[in-house]
Amino acid sequence: MPLRAGICGVGSYYSGAFAGASMKNPDIELVAYAHLDQSNEELTRLRARTREAFGAQYGIRAYSQVAEMVKAESLDLVFVTCPDNRKPEQAVAAMDAGAHAYMSKPMCMSLAGADAMIAAAERNKVCFSALLPGRDDGAIRAMATRVQAGEIGKVITVRAWIQHGCFGPKTVFEGSGEFGPGQGGVNLSLGFYAADLLLWLIDSRPVRAYAEYDNLATPHSIWMDTGKGLVRFADGRMGSMDLIFNVSCGAPAWEMEVVGTDGIARAHLDVTECVIWHKEDPRSSRAFYRNQNDVIGDAVGRFVRSVRDGAPLDVTPEHARGVLELSLAWNRSAAEHCPVALPLEG
Repeated sequence: MPLRAGICGVGSYYSGAFAGASMKNPDIELVAYAHLDQSNEELTRLRARTREAFGAQYGIRAYSQVAEMVKAESLDLVFVTCPDNRKPEQAVAAMDAGAHAYMSKPMCMSLAGADAMIAAAERNKVCFSALLPGRDDGAIRAMATRVQAGEIGKVITVRAWIQHGCFGPKTVFEGSGEFGPGQGGVNLSLGFYAADLLLWLIDSRPVRAYAEYDNLATPHSIWMDTGKGLVRFADGRMGSMDLIFNVSCGAPAWEMEVVGTDGIARAHLDVTECVIWHKEDPRSSRAFYRNQNDVIGDAVGRFVRSVRDGAPLDVTPEHARGVLELSLAWNRSAAEHCPVALPLEG
């Protein structure tokens, strides 16, 4: 039997992304969504679909609150895509009502929130995990599989380069669940990509982080658009990250380099390989070929198989918490202009 699933939060990019992935997955029956009383006026201002339009697109029923939705629909699984600052309370409510929970990126904004969700999963004996999209790109996962099999010897250092989109001068920040004031913003959204890839491929405890962030290309933005960072591990190995959010085409690109004792592995991906720039669209591109696999669909599929078959989670709650901690350490370092020790205190 397919897992009965619902969406918690309708104003995020990931609301539609998880709904679309669910509709394509034969092991999921998407039946409902909880709008959390977010108004249609606010959703329209953020260029999101209204509550009614979201439900109509997927043929699913509306609820106000997540616990009510889980109980009324006997849900097995909830995709949590609400604003970052509400994720812990909503995920805990879903798990306390008896559902497994899968989080959009970033999983939340604080270690206290992460700990609350982990505790809820443990006491309710349900699965809990978070989307970490970089590792589900086909090229990066293929490279990681070879690296983890020892093809380049012992890993010495890893570099993760993440480039995403751009905030235009008329971007609406107020009310955005990911990029509004008081949310995770670019720092956590892109930091989650890089931190995961570094922690995934270096099997040692991070002990020190350093980062510099600045707002160089988009002075109208409330978020940084350029960041560089380092992480030192307990055994002396190092990782580095580049976060870039200032290109006008808006299409993400990832690059990884892993240096080992016996060789070097690299993976580079321009999500839209074939692009036309045209005078009629001076600020956007016309992509006509996409070479990336369905990253979110693959990630959702891995989680659902773990729930269904009892297989180990690809992204454990503890690993996701570690990714958040490293991202927060980079944030603190960039704000204080000095290295930050790990684990974090306070």
